[in-house]
Amino acid sequence: MARGLAIAVLLGGVLIAGCGEKPPPAPELPELIPVSGVIKAAGKPLENATVIFMPTVNKGGYSAMGVTDAEGKYKLETRAGQSVHTGVPAGEYQVMVSRMVKPDGSILPRDPSKPPAMSAARQSIAPEFSMLGSMNKQKANVSKTLNSFDFEVSMMRGTGPPGPGGPPTP
Repeated sequence: MARGLAIAVLLGGVLIAGCGEKPPPAPELPELIPVSGVIKAAGKPLENATVIFMPTVNKGGYSAMGVTDAEGKYKLETRAGQSVHTGVPAGEYQVMVSRMVKPDGSILPRDPSKPPAMSAARQSIAPEFSMLGSMNKQKANVSKTLNSFDFEVSMMRGTGPPGPGGPPTP
């Protein structure tokens, strides 16, 4: 009995010690350059759009993301481990712009705990701007002297105006 109690105490101590460990350190990032810009559709600022910069060189680089405000402005952030950092490493990126809308045409609020597919949401930005790959021609070559990128995107037919939402257009 005493031996069983000793093993239980030892295992409990190991489990408690394991709980206090720090998460592994974030990978070391190259120098980050602050990047911003404006996204428009039909000449108007596009609110609540997600802007993603994906490295075009397949060397395991870092992607970055930002969300547009009411004026269509975004600022990119790079995630490394559990940390989020302002900016993106210098280099060439393919740019993807996404904005999900509900079936009634209203903008789907960002909720990281619920995937858009579970809300019957659909993409409101045309595929040549919202998909990665050869169809998407949006590129950005980030450098210390070139760090502001504005893009004009097209909306998918029937997804409403580029403003704060609204009913679908025929």
